Amino acid sequence: MKNDDKSVSNIDISGILTQLGYSTRESRAYLAALELGIAPVSVIAKRASLKRPTTLEILKKLSQKGIAEFYMRKNTRFYSVLPPKQLLDKYQRVIDQLEEAVPKMMAISYSIAQKPHISFYEGKEDLKRLYLGVLESKTEVLNYFLPEKVFEYFTEEWVQKYFLAERLRRKVAVRGISPDSEFMRDFLKRTPKIIRENKIINGKALHFTNEIYLYDDKKMVIFSFDEDFALLIESRDVVNTQKVIFELAWQSALLFDGYK
Repeated sequence: MKNDDKSVSNIDISGILTQLGYSTRESRAYLAALELGIAPVSVIAKRASLKRPTTLEILKKLSQKGIAEFYMRKNTRFYSVLPPKQLLDKYQRVIDQLEEAVPKMMAISYSIAQKPHISFYEGKEDLKRLYLGVLESKTEVLNYFLPEKVFEYFTEEWVQKYFLAERLRRKVAVRGISPDSEFMRDFLKRTPKIIRENKIINGKALHFTNEIYLYDDKKMVIFSFDEDFALLIESRDVVNTQKVIFELAWQSALLFDGYK
């Protein structure tokens, strides 16, 4: 029974050593050397049920990690390992150093978090998810709207059923700028003017081919339907700048009031 209890105890301790980053063989060699005190490699290998060459390599690695050391006696290497208390002290010092470094590490993490995050989307299904994601906005949505391209890419039925109807249900406010065209005017006339304002610009003089959404104070989505991809840029600075540009365009655009 004693041997069985000892085996169970070793498994538990080995598990702890594994969590500290030691391999199963390293744990076995450490525990064998700990039990033997100071012993030659061959004896430690036998106690750990490992081959001698393997044990020697493991003990060398443990020496490099600072938890084993050797002594030469009559041309024979004798190894010993750090006692448990000293092993604990070794890791406690690392923990103390880590605690001191946490503020600096947090500062590094914060600086990275402030950098723009750019995601690439490709294919109709990905673009559909991204398009519907705009409706999660907690703020007014600003957009450069191209109904012809949207309907051609997604189909008008899909846009009306899944995007426009859902926008009305969620009461997401939108201000949009679009190039003037018969298609655009027809679309606006037959679409309910609910929590939405639209302005039109000279489609020939100011022609754009990408649909853009600005929302949640930090997100900008650029849809390139002709090229079958979209970009999501998450950056407060970028979006703030784009909002200024949008407002300049808004001031110079014509308010469409030809709704039925």
